[in-house]
Amino acid sequence: MRLASLCLAVAASAWSLPVCAQSQPSFLAVLADADMVPTVYETGELGPADPNHRDTLAIIGLPLAAGARPTMIEVSNSVYGPPGGLALSRDARFAFVAEILRPRPAGATKLSEMLAGSVIRSVDLRRERGPAIIDIVDVGTQPQAIALNPSGDLIVAMTTDVDRELSFVPVRDGRFGQVKRVGLGLPPSSGLIPLRSTWVEWHPSGTWSTGHRSHFTRSSEVRMDR
Repeated sequence: MRLASLCLAVAASAWSLPVCAQSQPSFLAVLADADMVPTVYETGELGPADPNHRDTLAIIGLPLAAGARPTMIEVSNSVYGPPGGLALSRDARFAFVAEILRPRPAGATKLSEMLAGSVIRSVDLRRERGPAIIDIVDVGTQPQAIALNPSGDLIVAMTTDVDRELSFVPVRDGRFGQVKRVGLGLPPSSGLIPLRSTWVEWHPSGTWSTGHRSHFTRSSEVRMDR
């Protein structure tokens, strides 16, 4: 049995209802990384290359039913880093997937041979013929985590680019607007993970976003005035 690395999110709305109309989750959105295995952080070795396995986004209906199969679409993703590469729109129509690492290059067997990603993809989950990627935007090197603001119209991404770690991306009907980059002035990490920051989250007001340092001891706040 092949071991896979996963990241998931829970949608708290029905396919045809707004988020306020139903309190029970209607589906799980799950990212599957075809290249990583649980031991990669220790050994640096990728899983066996298999042309039949691809990075995917799977939609699993709730409640779970015997014999039901998930709806799947190929979307490049990576679980290398914190589990923050997946976000859902407020109405659960769109999934936003960050590409931390690109798909495995031909012949690559080690984590060190993987190339950095730089984009977020928007997936429309309600297309009649099944989920489809409808837009893509470059936000900077290795987006570690993404978060959608409470209003549902602005995505923030934490990247590894020095002096411009944060990227803010307007989004409307699943389509991306012009990216704005902001630096946090973070000093080099003093922790075991050689990253300045690995996580980002919105304040409930939607006015502030907070980027967390990789060794979990400090945070930086950015105020958004639009």
